[in-house]
Amino acid sequence: MFADPPLEAAGPEPPRGEWRANDLLLGAALLVASIVGLSILLAAYAAVSGSDLEGGVVVAAATLGFELGLGAIVVGLAWRRGLRARDLGVVRPRRWWPLGVAWLGIYAALIAYQLALMALEAVGVETSGLSDGNALALDGVGGAELTVLGLSVVAGAPLGEELFFRGLLYREFRRLWGVAPGIAVSAAVFAAFHLDVGVLVPFVMVGALLAWAYEASESLWVPVAVHGLFNGASFALQLALDGAG
Repeated sequence: MFADPPLEAAGPEPPRGEWRANDLLLGAALLVASIVGLSILLAAYAAVSGSDLEGGVVVAAATLGFELGLGAIVVGLAWRRGLRARDLGVVRPRRWWPLGVAWLGIYAALIAYQLALMALEAVGVETSGLSDGNALALDGVGGAELTVLGLSVVAGAPLGEELFFRGLLYREFRRLWGVAPGIAVSAAVFAAFHLDVGVLVPFVMVGALLAWAYEASESLWVPVAVHGLFNGASFALQLALDGAG
């Protein structure tokens, strides 16, 4: 009698050091759970304190905690999967020039978007809903709240969001579909995550440039730096404008 042939695997096994599809699903579920949980906690805080949640150090701290929590989700999933830091791209960049290209590219994309809106307005198209932006409410903000918000914008968001959207989502999309589709889909998810129609189109471009920088540099530190520089410049400009006003 002949031995039965070995059963074929249901699909190609991801190479060692890569995510699996269920990691992506679990990460998305944890993200949604984090958003729901934070919303419930803030609503409970508002009910107890009588705050309208328009500001305050508690809300600023919750924002920072949420951003860092995105990174914690990825770290936890990586530990569960047995991935190392370098498997996520937490290594010294092989090349630094993508940092400058991506950073300047973001501003070029935003300028092009504003010019497109101006052209639409010139022919009578209503674009107010597409140009509201994603600015923080900094009027009257100072002290501890401003410090925590600054940490969230300049450090928390770049670290947490780059780990989640580039280290997890883009890396898995790239494995499944290739570089170009991976960049496109992860950029769209990144833009949708901000829940603001006014920044949907430009943030797709921003997300695509950050994913490209990750791919071109072979390091997560480059998109983290680009993200931090862009957020920091925007934060400083808004502070300056609010101070001048």
